[in-house]
Amino acid sequence: MKTRIRALFVIHDMSSGGAERVINNVLWHLDPERFDVHLVLHRSTIVYPLPEALPVYELGLKHPLQTLTAVKRLRHLIRVIQPDVLISGALNPALLCAEAVRSLDRRPKTVALIVNNPKMEPNWRQPWARRSYKAFDHIVAQCNDLREIFLETYPFVDAGRAQVWNTPVDVERVQQQAEAPTDEAGNSRAALVTLGRLCHQKRFDILLEALALVRQRRPTDLLILGEGPLRAKLERQIESLGLGDAVSMPGFTVNPHPALAAAQLCVLSSDFEGLPNVLMEAQALGIPVVSTDCPTGPAEIVADGETGLLAPCRDPKALAQAILRLLDDEDLRRRMAAGARQRMRERLDVHVCVPRFAALLETIVTEG
Repeated sequence: MKTRIRALFVIHDMSSGGAERVINNVLWHLDPERFDVHLVLHRSTIVYPLPEALPVYELGLKHPLQTLTAVKRLRHLIRVIQPDVLISGALNPALLCAEAVRSLDRRPKTVALIVNNPKMEPNWRQPWARRSYKAFDHIVAQCNDLREIFLETYPFVDAGRAQVWNTPVDVERVQQQAEAPTDEAGNSRAALVTLGRLCHQKRFDILLEALALVRQRRPTDLLILGEGPLRAKLERQIESLGLGDAVSMPGFTVNPHPALAAAQLCVLSSDFEGLPNVLMEAQALGIPVVSTDCPTGPAEIVADGETGLLAPCRDPKALAQAILRLLDDEDLRRRMAAGARQRMRERLDVHVCVPRFAALLETIVTEG
């Protein structure tokens, strides 16, 4: 019998982030006959359910001052588990992985997943990122544009070591969860729905300005699912724009899919992304999307004019016009929804994407 590949994934936690959802989808769908999978978390926050038999380890990393101890713990785990391949799920896990493998006698192959735009990282993190990525055997970006931006940002990385893997959406599970019980936030309803952390990257301030313009033409409400540091600022903006009766921000929900499925449109207003899960999940549910054409991801998910509409970043008027175009045309929404659902199944479903990732890992482990 062929020996299984032992794969060790490292991620912050299993909370509400996009990188965490990507890793979660992979963990559920890697073939257990081909892979012996282990998971290391910085901290034990687990929102996304994990496979019951999956070995999970915690580093106890809750503060930057604990980083050195976390590196030592990860190094010890690597020595005990002896993985064939070590996969980091984001920049902070990559920092730990790079330091942990430096002094190992038996070094696993290392893979860094790139899930966000490296040019948007704070300047003070760039030296640490450069040091870390130099230690990795392979870089795997979520989409083509993200790979190109990564290579521009870190030109020392051999382009042959940087590959593209479109991260997956579990279409079947998303559709099941759309019909499942959820919490109060997930049961909320509105014509427009968006998801994300309440932070500057998501530019919900631009979306609120666009909504004010839309409401000059027609009554429309907006549901923002997520939590974050800009809540108070956004609440003040909602009040100043006179949108108090039109915008709901009930917080984070583990299962946003009933709210998505009930919407007329899903809207993304970000300045930058990796490969945004919310667009994929909305389209898997047959919900048309309007998104900023931000770097990176939306243009590789949305066929502009066919499965959704793209608008320039930081342009409330253009975003409002795209929203109105779809709200005013039910037939167009229906055609786009059907095309989007089919596109998700053919290109980005877990049953398509995870086997590609499995083949990539097998190639990496067996290479000389």
